Amino acid sequence: MEVIKVRTGERILYIEKEKTETLYLNPKIWKVPGAGDEILGISVYKGRLAVYYCLGSGRDAKCGILMKPQGDLIVGVAAEELTGEEEIDREELTKVKPGIWERKSDQA
Repeated sequence: MEVIKVRTGERILYIEKEKTETLYLNPKIWKVPGAGDEILGISVYKGRLAVYYCLGSGRDAKCGILMKPQGDLIVGVAAEELTGEEEIDREELTKVKPGIWERKSDQA
């Protein structure tokens, strides 16, 4: 599977390329009062709501990855760093969210 490798704080995530809609540098993300810790905030993409998840310890979004829409919702991942692209065997990964994976050996 072809993936985009990103760092979110101390966590490394693998985003499926075929399920990625777009990448943004320094995305504009608005905080949502009362949202849970997993929600970093929201933004608008092509007139649709995108919810950015904080899937690591970092809250500094230098890069935003938007997944292809699933119904009315667009899932976004806020990352501190885009570290590259690679081919990886799905057997080495654990699903975090649809199209978003973590290497089994990287889990604490």
